[in-house]
Amino acid sequence: MDFVYLPTEPELGRMLRLSGDGVRLVIGNIRSLTIPAELDANKLVSHHCAILAATGGGKSWLAGGVIIEELALRAEIPIIIIDPHGEYSAMQVPRSSTENAKYVSNLVRVYVPGKVDTTNLDEYFRNKYGVERRYARFGINPRSLSLRLMEGLLNHYYA
Repeated sequence: MDFVYLPTEPELGRMLRLSGDGVRLVIGNIRSLTIPAELDANKLVSHHCAILAATGGGKSWLAGGVIIEELALRAEIPIIIIDPHGEYSAMQVPRSSTENAKYVSNLVRVYVPGKVDTTNLDEYFRNKYGVERRYARFGINPRSLSLRLMEGLLNHYYA
């Protein structure tokens, strides 16, 4: 009979560390440890990605509050958010006074479909953050955006 031992935290950290020289996105720590949870930015943006959880499980926070901010900071990838429900507008307000937080908040451009009523959301945002929510309305269905149009939007804001 052989014994199986739990790895030490440094051993586990070495096993879970991403290989390669790509850009690493740190999205938090492994539960109950100080080992960073990392994603490979190149694989994330060049393959399909799904974030699955129950309602209220933090999907929008993980996607917007962590992954998108990390992509903007570490990988310098331009990002466009179409936000009819206002889930990502809070990215316009820096959560801290660091230069990184200010940098990301200034990059955020929010687009809202033209016929969506945002009155209640705008009022909630104003009361919570003390500033007006910034967004541009557009009159097309986001699902019908062509790749060329998306490229034009990205070039407009990030060229």
